[in-house]
Amino acid sequence: MPEQVASARLWCWNGSRLDYARAHPLMAVASELHTNALRHSASGGLCGRVRMEMEAYRGVFWLAVTDDGALPGRPTTAPEVGAGLGLRLVDRLADAWGWFGGGGGPLTVWAVVDPRGGAVPEPVRRAAVPEQRVAG
Repeated sequence: MPEQVASARLWCWNGSRLDYARAHPLMAVASELHTNALRHSASGGLCGRVRMEMEAYRGVFWLAVTDDGALPGRPTTAPEVGAGLGLRLVDRLADAWGWFGGGGGPLTVWAVVDPRGGAVPEPVRRAAVPEQRVAG
């Protein structure tokens, strides 16, 4: 349900254990990815689900949002920065982002966010970023 996006933001904030101002970029990325899953996949339909995961390593957060796959009768669409503002915001707030899956099945979009605003150190970035599609 679209109303659950606010719950996802709260879950993200509580899980980060950061004050609100520092957690805001992380919550904004979570909100955009969750909203996109509802808008562009079967997750937004009856009995749809969105799975969110978050891990922290040395102050850097890895966030992943997995949807239920393509809408019935429609092809999987790959996430890309385009005319909309959602992924453009993710692209600006995340140190890296990408996706894997698809082919009609679930699609996972992930992002690496450093709420301190600095660049993610390369060893941390390599450990956090899967080998699949990388943007950012």
